[in-house]
Amino acid sequence: MNKILIIILILVFLSFFNKESETQKKSINVTKKHLLKVLKPGSYTGESNISSSELHPKGLHGYCKLDIKEVKNGVEYTNEITYYDNTNNMEAFTLIRIGGFYYKKNHEKNLFRIHKSYIGNELVSSTYGYATKVDETSILFDLSGSWHISKKDYEKIYFKLERKDNKLVVSFHNIDKETGNNILFNEIYQ
Repeated sequence: MNKILIIILILVFLSFFNKESETQKKSINVTKKHLLKVLKPGSYTGESNISSSELHPKGLHGYCKLDIKEVKNGVEYTNEITYYDNTNNMEAFTLIRIGGFYYKKNHEKNLFRIHKSYIGNELVSSTYGYATKVDETSILFDLSGSWHISKKDYEKIYFKLERKDNKLVVSFHNIDKETGNNILFNEIYQ
C-alpha cells in the first residue's frame, strides 16, 4: 500500500513539474520583417471588448484610435481607447496606452513588449514580456503586469497580435492563479 502511495505522489509531482516547465516558455527570435508584416505602421480605428472583472462585472466595450510607427529597434505605438460600461452604456474612462515592441542589443532577435496605460496623467496599468511563438500571421507573447480594472497582478498574461486580412486583431488573456478567473481583452483595428 505504501508503495502505491509513493508512486502516486511521484506521479503527481512529475505532472506538476511538467506543467510548470511548459508555462516557463523561452523568448524566441522574431524578424523585424515579420513584426512589420503583422504590426504594420500607420493609423487605425477599432473596437475593444473586455470581459467581466471584479470592478466591471458586466464588462466594457470601447472605441479605439491606434498609431503605429517603426523605430530603429522595433515598433512604438500610442493607443487611445474610450471605454463604456456594458451595464448602462455610460462612459467609464478614456485610456491612453503607450508602448512598443523592441529588440534589445544583447538579445539578438528576441522581441520584447513594454506598455504603460494612463487615465489623465495617472499610470493605471502596465505589462512587460517577450515573444514565445510565431506563425505566418501572428506573434504570441507571455507577459506579466496589472490592470486598473482588476485589483490583481497577473504573472501570466497571454498576448497575441494577429493579422487577419486587412485587420489587426489584438487579444489579451489573463489568468488568475488563485481563482482561475480570466479577463479577456479583444481589440480589432482596420
